[in-house]
Amino acid sequence: MGEIMEPILEKKSWWVIDIETVSNESSKEYTKKIKFKAPSNYKDEEKIAAYIDQEKEKAEKNYGLSWWTGKVCLVSLKNYETGSFKDFYNHKEEVILIELKKFLTDELLSSGQTYLIGKSSVTFDFPFLKMRYVVNKIKIPTILIMQNLCLDIDKLISNYSSCNQVSTLDNYAFGLGIMGKIGSGSQVQDMYNMTLCDPMHWKELIDYCHQDCEIVHKFLKAFYLED
Repeated sequence: MGEIMEPILEKKSWWVIDIETVSNESSKEYTKKIKFKAPSNYKDEEKIAAYIDQEKEKAEKNYGLSWWTGKVCLVSLKNYETGSFKDFYNHKEEVILIELKKFLTDELLSSGQTYLIGKSSVTFDFPFLKMRYVVNKIKIPTILIMQNLCLDIDKLISNYSSCNQVSTLDNYAFGLGIMGKIGSGSQVQDMYNMTLCDPMHWKELIDYCHQDCEIVHKFLKAFYLED
């Protein structure tokens, strides 16, 4: 029986990627499109109104997870070989996307084949980025269109999305005995809102994003027995 060969990837050309997303400026208009209803057993007008307000609040908390109601507020990349970070953040999404494209195109692809790899990046980060480029009428960076250059650690575990061994980044960290995340994605919108009042709060958001990159980096080191 022949030996199964895995693709030979030059790991020094890997960049671990993670993005943070928040609700965009037009998301409130989206709320107006949704018809919120209270359960039929609600009869009191005040209780009905309170229930609908709660449902609206729940919906708006998740707007940052969809490209049509969300936007990119931060992109962090960590070089696999050097461990150095490159961060792109701004209140204006267009600025982030333009600067990120310049880096991906001029500095990475021009220097040779480069791979981007993250956690759930194939199902979230890359599609979200591509569609936000479309929304902003900016040509999508070539590397994001080339599927063979956009990788996902979930795919290292299984090629099937329904595999029950694919889980959260925290569970991966626990299983490998490495430090998990501090905080949760539900805090990102609040952290971003704080940057609108004081730019010093960007550090908190960047540190949070770096945690994901660090765990993915350690996962890869463990997966390829390089620790």
